[in-house]
Amino acid sequence: MRILYLHQYFNTPSMSGGTRSFEFGRRFVSAGHDVHVVTSHRDGTAPVRRGWYQTVEAGMQVHWLLNPYSNKMSYPRRIFSFINYAIKSIPKVSSINADIILASSTPLTIAIPALYASYIHQIPLVFEIRDLWPAGPIEVGALKNSFIISVAKYLERTAYAKSSHVIALSSIMEHGIIATGYPKHKVTIIPNSSDIELFRIPAEVGQKFLNEHPYLSAGPLVVYCGTLGLLNTVQYLVEIAGQMLKIDPSARFLIVGDGRERISIHNKAVQLGVLHRNLWIFPKVPKKQVPAILSACTIACSLGIELPHYQAEAANKVFDTFAAGRPLLINHGGLVADILNETGAGIVVPSGDSVTAASQLHRFLHDKEALSRARRASANLADTRFNRDRHAEQLLNILELAAKAS
Repeated sequence: MRILYLHQYFNTPSMSGGTRSFEFGRRFVSAGHDVHVVTSHRDGTAPVRRGWYQTVEAGMQVHWLLNPYSNKMSYPRRIFSFINYAIKSIPKVSSINADIILASSTPLTIAIPALYASYIHQIPLVFEIRDLWPAGPIEVGALKNSFIISVAKYLERTAYAKSSHVIALSSIMEHGIIATGYPKHKVTIIPNSSDIELFRIPAEVGQKFLNEHPYLSAGPLVVYCGTLGLLNTVQYLVEIAGQMLKIDPSARFLIVGDGRERISIHNKAVQLGVLHRNLWIFPKVPKKQVPAILSACTIACSLGIELPHYQAEAANKVFDTFAAGRPLLINHGGLVADILNETGAGIVVPSGDSVTAASQLHRFLHDKEALSRARRASANLADTRFNRDRHAEQLLNILELAAKAS
């Protein structure tokens, strides 16, 4: 079976960011399928100045469009990037014969080339929803124009209606999809997953990282590794570090990543007097370097704002933390909070009270039994509920059934 896989944010392990599409795609190849990925190169390091180029990644034929995109961009520039990819992908997907299309959103505009390819080639479309568009952008104020909102909602309904099956990453997303009138029996929840093979590494690897950065090894290490965007509220971790400096100066905080809030986070750390005292900020790193950082930490963080659409999601960093067998700290309710409360794989701190959050974190970091239980629970979640191999098999079965039915 030839699979045409559309995902604008496709990443390999040598790039920073989530690798869900890469991990699924390489497993499809291992199962004997031919996979063509249509994506974009976003950071300005492409070997071409314009247009398309092609590489082979883990057996996948990957078609890259030079199309800059960054979390630092304004919302209008991001929307332009989405539309640019959608329009320029149409001739590319037209040239690739396939048996089925798997399109992964966000952004919702991925539906444009996906629907076109499905129509031209007369093949089924399986649509994966990683975020509720346009509900999410409307909620945070990224989409305000009433005409654009109407167009986005029309595109959402059309994408669902023309899809043979829809993949949701959580039950809340599933409810959002069904609310548009799409039949429930054609929606399957396949959440983000844990890559045990990549993250379950010897302790010596983490120790080597600490040896290279000895200032991080004075006490327990709290790590945030991911996007520094407005929705990620990483400034709150700086505030927690400020409070922790008063009660436990040995605790260390490490922020690894990039985004439009990086300068504000740096300035906040300077203002609170924690930068290079108990908190350090590293630039973003390729995904393949993240396991060493998580191996070195005592607890990892996934932070976010208290909005319904955000609580519907579970970020990739959550599942990387489980794969590494490390406790997780979050500051919001929703899906991940329920998981932590149910399993004991980490702690949920309040979102607007850094004093209480620091006190709660301090108790946890110095409770050996709680840490040990959390590590075991975290690893167990990766091995069972969020195992990437099982999820890839589940998704491939859906693709094969859709192709056969067609």
